Amino acid sequence: PDCTNTGLTEGSQCSVCKKIIVKQNSIPKLSHNYVDRHCSLCDGWEPSVGLEFEENSSGYTLVGIGTCSDRIISIPSEYNGKPVTEIARDSFYITDGSVGKIIIPDSVLNVSEYAITVNNFLFLEVGKNAKLGFMAVSAMGGCEVINKTGKAIGKESFKVDTYAPLVINNGDTLLTKYTEDGLGFLYSDGKYYLCDYIGRSDVLSLPALYNGSTYTIASTCFAYKDTISKVIFGTGVEAVGFTAFSGSTLSEVDLTGRLSELSMLSFSGCKYLKNVVIPDNIVTIESQCFDGSGIVTATIGKSVQKIEHSMFANCNDADTLYFNAVNCEKVGSMHSSFKHVVIGKDVISVPTEFMKKNENLVSVTFEEGSKCKSIGGGAFLGTSITSVIIPETVEFLGGFVECELLSEVYFNAKNCITAASPFKKSGTAEGIVFKIGSTATRLPATLLSEAKLKSLEFEENSSCAYIENIGKFGIKNMTLPDTVRDFYNGVFDLNTLIIGDDNPYIDIENNCIIRNDDNALIAVISNEYTIPARVKVILKDAFYYSNVTEIYIPDTVEKMEIGCLNSSVVVSVRIPFVGITADETIMLHNLFGPEQKSGYAHITVNYIGYYVPSTLRELIIGGGKIVGDNMIKNMGIKIVKISKNVTKIDIYALMGISEIYYEGSEEEWKETLYSPTNKLNGVIYNAEF
Repeated sequence: PDCTNTGLTEGSQCSVCKKIIVKQNSIPKLSHNYVDRHCSLCDGWEPSVGLEFEENSSGYTLVGIGTCSDRIISIPSEYNGKPVTEIARDSFYITDGSVGKIIIPDSVLNVSEYAITVNNFLFLEVGKNAKLGFMAVSAMGGCEVINKTGKAIGKESFKVDTYAPLVINNGDTLLTKYTEDGLGFLYSDGKYYLCDYIGRSDVLSLPALYNGSTYTIASTCFAYKDTISKVIFGTGVEAVGFTAFSGSTLSEVDLTGRLSELSMLSFSGCKYLKNVVIPDNIVTIESQCFDGSGIVTATIGKSVQKIEHSMFANCNDADTLYFNAVNCEKVGSMHSSFKHVVIGKDVISVPTEFMKKNENLVSVTFEEGSKCKSIGGGAFLGTSITSVIIPETVEFLGGFVECELLSEVYFNAKNCITAASPFKKSGTAEGIVFKIGSTATRLPATLLSEAKLKSLEFEENSSCAYIENIGKFGIKNMTLPDTVRDFYNGVFDLNTLIIGDDNPYIDIENNCIIRNDDNALIAVISNEYTIPARVKVILKDAFYYSNVTEIYIPDTVEKMEIGCLNSSVVVSVRIPFVGITADETIMLHNLFGPEQKSGYAHITVNYIGYYVPSTLRELIIGGGKIVGDNMIKNMGIKIVKISKNVTKIDIYALMGISEIYYEGSEEEWKETLYSPTNKLNGVIYNAEF
C-alpha cells in the first residue's frame, strides 16, 4: 500500500493447477505524510477544509470558499462520502491576493463559467476529467495552468489582464521560474513577465535583464505584499501592470530606467509611500496611479505628456507637488489634496483642469526664470489659493476661476495676448488687488471679466501700452501710465480718469478721448462734447459709457467701427454716411452691434438678430451714399432727416417712418428716390437741420 492506493498481503498459488494455496488480503492505504500540507510520499496536497458544497444528482458541487483560508486550495475529491463533480459559478471571488494556487481533482467533471476569480497571479492544476466553461477562470495577475486532462484547453476559458501572462502547461513541471530573490518569471506570447514574488527581502533591485530580455511587471505582482519597502526598477522593466504594487508596504520606489508608462492604480493604496519622483523617462501616467497612497510630496518629471484622471485621488496627506512636465498635453483632474504646487522653470504649459476643485490648494508658485507660455483653462478652478504671480512669459491665461479666497494677483506677463476670463467669479468679499508689473505690455480682453476687483495698480516704470476690455468696472480716480497707447473705455470711470500731460499717445479734447496715432475717438466723456475735426475713426463703444443722448458724427470722419454708436439712452443720431467707411455701405443696426446690452431692444433683419437702443427715435443722414432697403428696418425710428447730398434712397428703407425731412427740393427728391413710382407721401422738403 501507499497513501493513494490500498495493498495486498503476500499469497501463493499452485503453478500447475493454479489452486490458491495462501489467499491474499487487502491492506488499507497508508496515511499521507503532510509537511506544510504537501505529502512527501505521493507529492499530493492535503484537501482544504471549510469550503462550501451543495448536493447534486451525482455527488456535490463546490459553491463557495466558505471559511477556508488556505493560500493553496486543494479541492477535495469527496465530500460526505460522495464525489465532488462540479465547481459552480462565482465559487471563488478573491480580491486580496490570498490564494496563489487552486488544485482541481480528477473527480470534477465541470467548471462553470466565471467560477474562479482572483486578482493576482494564479497557479491552476486541472484534473484529468474537468471541462472548463467560457471565462471559467479570471486571474488579473496572470495564470499558469497545469493541464492533466490529456486534451487541449482553450484560452477562451481564461481571462487575464493586458499586462499579465497566460500559459497552459501540459506537463508536470512548472514553467514559472524563481530567482534567488524569490522573483517569479514566466514566458508568455513572446515576452517575459515578472509575475510572482515569494521572497522576503525588504529592498528589491530588479534585474536589468532576465534570460537576456527585458520584461513586464505583471498586474498585481507585488500587490498586498507585506515585506517590501523599497523597489529599484532599473533598465530591465519595460512596463508595469495594473495594481502591480497596490496595498503593499512599499515606502520608496526608484522608477529611473527604461519604463515610459505607469499603468492604472499601479501604486494605489501604498500607505507607507510618502514621496515619489516621476523621472524623465516616464511619458504617460494612467488613472488613479497613486490613489489612496500616503504621498506627502511628489515630483512630476520633464517628459510627462499625459496624466489620466485622479492620479493622486484620496491622498489625504499630500502637501507639495513639484510639477516639471515641460509640455504636458493632457491632465484629467488629479482630485488631489496638495496644499502647494511649484511649477518648474522649464514648464511651457500648465495643463487644463490641472488642479481643478482642489480645495486644499493654497499656493501656486512659478520658479524663477519660468518659461511658461500657457496656463490652461480650469487649471486652478475652485481652489483656495490666496495670491499668485503670473510669470513674464505667459501668453495665454486661464485657470483661476471661482477662487473665492484670491486677494492678490501680480500680473507680470510681458505680452499676454489672450485670456479666457481667467478670474471669473474669483476674489474675496473685498476683491482682488490686481498689480500690473513693470514688464507687462498688454492687458488682454476678458482678463478680469466677472472678477471681484478691489483695485488695479500699475507698478512704477510701467510699460503697459494696451488695455483691452478686461472687464467693465468703471474704476474711479485712475491715473493711466504714460506708456498706455490705447484702452477700452468701459474699464474706467471716464469722468475721473486722469491722462497725464506727458502721455504722447492719448489726449483729452472737447470732452473727447482721442488716440493720437490714427486720430481715433476712444470715448466721449459726457454730453457736453464736440468731436474735433482731426478725428477720423470712431471706435467701438465710444459713446456707451458716457450715457450720451445725442450722437453727432462730423463729416470729417472716415471710418466707424461696428458697435461705435452704442448708447443705451440715445435719442438722436447724425452720421455722415451709412457704413463702416465712406466707401462701404452697411446696415445701421450694425453700428449698434449684435451684442445684448441693458436698455436695448432685440430686432431681426434678414433672419439675423440685433440689439438696438429702445430710446432711438431720430436719424440724420449726412449723405454721399445709398440709403438701402435694410438700413433702418424694424429699428423703431420715427423721424429721419436726409441731406440733399445723399445720392440714392430706396423707398422701402423709409416705410413706416412718421416724419421724413429732406434738405433739398421736391425735384431733387424725385431724382434721388429709387422706387417704381418715385413717390413717397408726407415728405417735408427744403428742411433745415
